[in-house]
Amino acid sequence: MRVDLVEGAATIRKNFTDTRTGNGGSVRDLSGAKVCDRNGSVVEGLAGAGDRTIDVYWVNADTSTAAKFTPVLHRILASVAD
Repeated sequence: MRVDLVEGAATIRKNFTDTRTGNGGSVRDLSGAKVCDRNGSVVEGLAGAGDRTIDVYWVNADTSTAAKFTPVLHRILASVAD
């Protein structure tokens, strides 16, 4: 798992939505964050407010690993966003 804190959040949020949907995923809201669903798994999430955002994603995860951690990604996002 990788967690990045990024400044310039407006651009990051737009790019998150544009690139995830452009690569076959769908973006939805989850517990105050945005997540990317791809092939039935949540593979990435974006949380934060103002000019800062936190991007959480699985690095080089195969489909079964992503599926295994999908049920807890919202808790991970919530814990790093506090």
